[in-house]
Amino acid sequence: PDAEIVGSVNLGRLWDGALAQQSLNDATLGPLLKPILDEMKKETILGLDEISKITVGVSGVADVAKLALSVPDGPDKEKMIEKAGFEKVIPAMVVRLRSAVTPAHLAAMGQKMEKTTLDGKTVYVFAQDPGEPRGLVYQVDEKTVVFSVERFIKQLIATGDPYTPRPDLAFVDGSQDFVVAVTLPEPLTIPLPPGFSGSPDAQQPAMQSLLGLNGKLKGLGLGMKTLEDGSMALRLQGLSSDEAGSMSGKLALEEALKLGEQWLFPLKQNTFIAEQIKPLEDGLKGSKVTQTGPEFGFLAAFKMPQDQNLLVTLLLPAIQQSRDAAL
Repeated sequence: PDAEIVGSVNLGRLWDGALAQQSLNDATLGPLLKPILDEMKKETILGLDEISKITVGVSGVADVAKLALSVPDGPDKEKMIEKAGFEKVIPAMVVRLRSAVTPAHLAAMGQKMEKTTLDGKTVYVFAQDPGEPRGLVYQVDEKTVVFSVERFIKQLIATGDPYTPRPDLAFVDGSQDFVVAVTLPEPLTIPLPPGFSGSPDAQQPAMQSLLGLNGKLKGLGLGMKTLEDGSMALRLQGLSSDEAGSMSGKLALEEALKLGEQWLFPLKQNTFIAEQIKPLEDGLKGSKVTQTGPEFGFLAAFKMPQDQNLLVTLLLPAIQQSRDAAL
């Protein structure tokens, strides 16, 4: 409920999507992908095809960041930050399944982890190094499994599902296939080097707009979503403490688009490269930069390759290198 970094992936929707199913059923890719997925399922117990959504949250990050910025450099600084991380940072991962957890799942967890009880509830303990916070797995209900440190699992057992609507995250579109967001207890101020404001770099339009957002940024969200026509929508969302800050954010995004066009121009002089980057160029040309009140953002849609041979060319090298990495 107080996570400052939040991410979620709609695995069920992605798994059912055209790209995943096209790849799995492809004569070349399918036989390579399926053994890797089987290996992953043996290691992770829950297969990708069984998961509906994964949500990850991390709280306590701002406290550790403040300590890191306030403590002078010295031999004890790293130990202080590490200690604060153990005490303050709480990571949690919520896995929601398509169907109920089965006895086979529980048996596999019992084989890979130590089965014990915590406050009268069955939990599974991760192997970890001495001195680290104890990591646990707890089945909240028939379709929900939570991975976190012991103090959060104790809270979960005592109070039940801690979810409440998050006004500080309302600016982010949570319906996307993949989204990661950062929300800050207070606006972020980045210390500037002495004399930077008067330097030539600081006079650049992009930098000027970013400086206008410094000390006002309260949150950022980045997400992707597959559209009905097969395009991939990329969305960046920001929240400022006031409208002046969001206007600066809007200007920064507009300047970033101009820089992108400048970087693409020399690449387009090569006919082959120009053809390859055309979906990127078309997406940027059709993009929108928005600003309403304290919120600002960027939205663009990029065409995904429809050619199956091109899909194989793009994915095959990664798949061949991932066999060992899958474990």
